[in-house]
Amino acid sequence: MTERRGPPYYTDEELLEILMNSDEETSDIDENEVPTSNEDEVDETESDLEGSEIHCYLLVKNRDEISDDGPPEVIPKLDGAFSWSNQPFEPIIHRYNPATSELKNTFDPNSTPLMCFKQFFSEALLEHIVIETNRYADDTSQTAPSTSRQSKWKPTCRDELYVFLAVTILMVHTKKRKINDYWATDPLIVTPIFSQIISRDRYILLLRNLHFANNEEQKNTNDRLFKIRTVVDHLKAAFSKSLHPFQNLCIDESLMLFKGRIGYKQYIPSKRHRFGIKFFIYVIVKLDIH
Repeated sequence: MTERRGPPYYTDEELLEILMNSDEETSDIDENEVPTSNEDEVDETESDLEGSEIHCYLLVKNRDEISDDGPPEVIPKLDGAFSWSNQPFEPIIHRYNPATSELKNTFDPNSTPLMCFKQFFSEALLEHIVIETNRYADDTSQTAPSTSRQSKWKPTCRDELYVFLAVTILMVHTKKRKINDYWATDPLIVTPIFSQIISRDRYILLLRNLHFANNEEQKNTNDRLFKIRTVVDHLKAAFSKSLHPFQNLCIDESLMLFKGRIGYKQYIPSKRHRFGIKFFIYVIVKLDIH
């Protein structure tokens, strides 16, 4: 009879080496991020990693070996190596206060869908988008051929932009293969509501010229979200004013399909949409709000 062998035992050094190798094999940054031809972005990312201080915590066999005296001792980083601490990680516990959670007074039972939508996409935000869209369209129209759609551009306004957003949201509920199909006249696939709201050429022209920032100001910043920074900051402030997190939350990740050129786009072969931008999402369990 052969002797029964138990599970393998590893030293602290062997365990740390296994963990480090596992991180390298499953890293999204190394495997899933699509390389770009922009060397400046690569250098910037590497310099950020080199300048950051990473704290790792040693694994110990006996919990009694851990001392509770004072904060963890951090060893200075040498030659790009990790900084180690002999204390376990203790996360910050945020106390839940029911009095300051859930929906704010900005909503009431009589609120219409449009009123709720304007709590986040306010008229001030739409006015900003109108200004930047008209600015970008005017610049591109000057060099566009006289026979192109761009040469026929007419300035947009806030009300038309609300219509544009409404049609775009409606497209999600009525999926078709191409944008032109939403204005098709074939009885088999016709959806007349779209042509009743806005013409196809005008929608495509708005979609092509939609802009959120002044391109001239991008030369003085390294912000990778510069193109949409105003919208992101506005939405963050609007959500903070309108909604506080509930007690039961779930953190999920989502990959938004994107095939354009961007420095933080990822490639994940196992996903249905292999190319995209990864989002980390708070999900409110009670309301199923993302």
